[in-house]
Amino acid sequence: MTSAAQLQEHQRKLARTGYTVVEQVFFPHEVNDICREYEKHWLTLLGQGKIRQKAKRPYESLFPRVRDHHLQNETILRYVLDPRVIEIVETVLGEEGLLVSTSYYYKGPGMRGMPVHQDNSALGAYPQTSLSVWISLDDTSRENGGLCFVPGSHTLDLLSPKVISDSLAFTFSDKGQEVEIPDSGELEYATTRSGDIVLFNGNMIHGSSDNLTRREYRRALLCHFAPKSLERIALNFNNLRDKEGNRVRRRLNTRPKVSENQGSIFSFKEASYYDLTDWKHQNSKSGRPVSAPLPAGSAAPDFTLSATGGKPLLSLSDYRGKYVVLFFYPQDHTPHCTKEACSFRDAYGELAADGTTVLLGISPDSLESHEGFAAKFRLSFPLLTDENHRVADTYGVYGEDSYRGKTFEAVLRTTFIIGPDGVIARVFPEVDVKGHAEEVLAALEDLKTAPNSAGGKL
Repeated sequence: MTSAAQLQEHQRKLARTGYTVVEQVFFPHEVNDICREYEKHWLTLLGQGKIRQKAKRPYESLFPRVRDHHLQNETILRYVLDPRVIEIVETVLGEEGLLVSTSYYYKGPGMRGMPVHQDNSALGAYPQTSLSVWISLDDTSRENGGLCFVPGSHTLDLLSPKVISDSLAFTFSDKGQEVEIPDSGELEYATTRSGDIVLFNGNMIHGSSDNLTRREYRRALLCHFAPKSLERIALNFNNLRDKEGNRVRRRLNTRPKVSENQGSIFSFKEASYYDLTDWKHQNSKSGRPVSAPLPAGSAAPDFTLSATGGKPLLSLSDYRGKYVVLFFYPQDHTPHCTKEACSFRDAYGELAADGTTVLLGISPDSLESHEGFAAKFRLSFPLLTDENHRVADTYGVYGEDSYRGKTFEAVLRTTFIIGPDGVIARVFPEVDVKGHAEEVLAALEDLKTAPNSAGGKL
């Protein structure tokens, strides 16, 4: 157990140099537990065909990093929120920490190291920076791919990447986030034992060496934390957990450093930056044809439909001069539709706080079904009835879907943001309900703060 005096010394070293090594936090059997959980997950992915070895990158393709497995695995979540970890995090932060994300690295023999970069460029923690907690699952050194740091670089601002590129794939790759080492800086290599934890500041310039050994793996579990007083975090890093494992929300940072040359935070999604396992999956909708919703820049077709909320008929044109979030969903009372509607309900206060935005849900269900759905889940925004799917057809969101091997025609889950001028400003096709409300909030903020936005005039 690390004493209070030792933790205070680690806090001082972290403030002075930007990183520190806390020795022997985890016991050998605990390290084995962590590795075993990831090995089981790896075997599952391999059996599903989601891992395929490639001749040009045999080790990297066979052993990709695994992101955010703690969201599906209670054992991993328990270890990364272990009281020993939490005590260390709270001591060095000076307040409670929030778990942002995790990444598991295999780094087998011959695998390449990580170019030097700054973690908070992608995480977008604001106004404070993040804290990285790197759990060493094997003994590490410069020879087998250990960490390296530029001491003192944590005092620098977030730097622009070494190479600016128009390529999305490159921008969000490890190489694309590489930064220049300052002229006064010099790399320092860390050595750890299995069970040690390395702490480093989110602005710290750091990387790792190549694994030059023939038989050694260098496994590690990287956990990102942020102070509880955090105000903003980047898109899809907003699945925060407090020390009890409860979900916590923060506003979205729509301008993290990593996206500065891409113009929009949504470049992250286009680049598949957040794939949980770092490889690009097939379409998650069982291979169904991709829908063709009306694109951004199109005039939003007007409509008049029955709606909940006391007003018998609502027209889209009633809301000209405001932003309209219009989300199409397949059916009331189904699991994913309920989750989506409730996430919008929870975000609605923030979404409509400035009086410039309205939220409308629309599906083929009857008005009676809508009223029951709204009452059961306390939905405070109108639900519109498109029983003959005429409006869904007009917006290009009715077509072939599939579920459990059965193919059928249905509304394809899609969200539109319509600007005050009646023009579609954003389109979210094939919505994944997890984190979708946060996506929409970020897009609205992006639109309202953009140059020449109508948002400031409303």
